[in-house]
Amino acid sequence: MEKKGYKRVYSTYNQTDIAFIKSILEENSINYYVIGEEVHASYPMAIGMDVMVVATQAEEARKLIDDFKKKTTDS
Repeated sequence: MEKKGYKRVYSTYNQTDIAFIKSILEENSINYYVIGEEVHASYPMAIGMDVMVVATQAEEARKLIDDFKKKTTDS
């Protein structure tokens, strides 16, 4: 369920990506929550996860996530 005032900045089925992204967002004091994380543990390939951040921090969060994804695909 989406909370008012939050925007989706990333969607994935990859639990490892979620762990790294949560760490990055916490490190940068970005308010977030993850939709589907609890259910994903039981049904990993059936249920995706969405990273939601406060709308005013969405642009910064997307940039941080893009930088993370760039580093992980360039190696």
